[in-house]
Amino acid sequence: MIPVPASKRLWGFAALFIAAYGLVIIAVAGRLSLWVDEVIQLLVTRGPSDLGHLLRGVAGNPAGVPLGYLTQHLVLQPFGFSNLMARLPSVVFSLLACAGMLIIARQLRLRAAILAPVLFALMPLQFRYAAEGRPYSQALALSVGATCAFLWLCARPGLKAATAYALLLTAGIYTQPFVLFIGMSHLAWCLVTLERSRRMPILMRALAANAVAAALFLPWLLFAAPLSRDSVQRQGYEFRPAFSILSIAFREVCGHYAIVALLALACIYALRMPDTIRGTRSFLWISILLPIAGAVIGDAIGSYFFAARQIIFIIPGIALLTAEGCGRLLENRARSGVALAALLMIALAVQDARTLTRPREDWALASQALKAEAGRDGCVLTAPQDWDWLYRFFAPAPASWLCGADPGQAKRVVLAITPYTSPQQLAQVESRLDARGFSPLPGAESAGGTRIRVFRRR
Repeated sequence: MIPVPASKRLWGFAALFIAAYGLVIIAVAGRLSLWVDEVIQLLVTRGPSDLGHLLRGVAGNPAGVPLGYLTQHLVLQPFGFSNLMARLPSVVFSLLACAGMLIIARQLRLRAAILAPVLFALMPLQFRYAAEGRPYSQALALSVGATCAFLWLCARPGLKAATAYALLLTAGIYTQPFVLFIGMSHLAWCLVTLERSRRMPILMRALAANAVAAALFLPWLLFAAPLSRDSVQRQGYEFRPAFSILSIAFREVCGHYAIVALLALACIYALRMPDTIRGTRSFLWISILLPIAGAVIGDAIGSYFFAARQIIFIIPGIALLTAEGCGRLLENRARSGVALAALLMIALAVQDARTLTRPREDWALASQALKAEAGRDGCVLTAPQDWDWLYRFFAPAPASWLCGADPGQAKRVVLAITPYTSPQQLAQVESRLDARGFSPLPGAESAGGTRIRVFRRR
């Protein structure tokens, strides 16, 4: 019997895992209802708009960049809208990122390379955005690809590797601008770690690739910055510095503080061990720390609120460093290594499963309930008043069941109160209805996270 090479067995196991993971993500993406952020993006991408109209729509969203929107638009045009089709690009890019994680683990010669794509796939924040119609899975996959290209550049400095690196960085930044900090972490690692004889050829090519990516992004920045700034100010976003944002962000990235502790244990063990390849440990911890600092500083400069999704790019570094820690522990204390790896995978999988059973927004269900409640003699008003687009998206024509700015001659007004409605916004709408001669009926209903109250004309 001819023995199967270890590398083929590794890729065979990885292919089986990625295929199984893909089936799970496809099922999840098709079943779960849409979040409000997904609807906001779909308002730009679902229609048969020309490229100029689409780009203006992207620029009108705070910090919006076009490539993720364009990918979704290109999928929806031939295949039509459904929850699965809206999320299909995220699913595909998540699978590509898993394969890229194994390539990076092999490039770095990690002990337990197969753990890298498994841990990456199971990380709760990655798992969430793999099944959402937002650009973060695509941006994460492109950042993984850029890291693969950078390590190729380190192994064989040349034009092909530098060109691939520049193109992947550019595509990543045009999908989510904070991919820039992954490129910066590569440059920082070159300066900190590489010996002088290797530093200059690699650093100059990597610096040129990052400069090309930044220069190619500049036209979009000049075009979109005024529109994005106006949108941020109009929606009242602001940066609020607090140490707690980092602890909350890590909890969202990893799912639970207990998982954070297990990952930290594996990472610390890896950092205590000697490198397989010189600079591996510093390469990974820099790729974790610098994107966090960059996101916080970027939000502070742009007066934008901090969110865990902005540091999604630290997940590859965490997964790789954790895989190396588990691999080292497997070598030195096999039972402890198996126990830690198994415990991590089980904890992450359980956390992913828990997120699927939590109550979710269901705007389609809410739209149907509101339209039915309005009937023929009523109309629907939203609080805040300018959020009727959220329900119109799921019942676009005819839209006569929506009040718009004025309930007119309607005998009844059905008030839709979203989960994001503040007490002040609700009070303003209720006061306006009272001034127009409407009184609330007792009781309230709920559908898809939207509270429903009925007002009748006095």
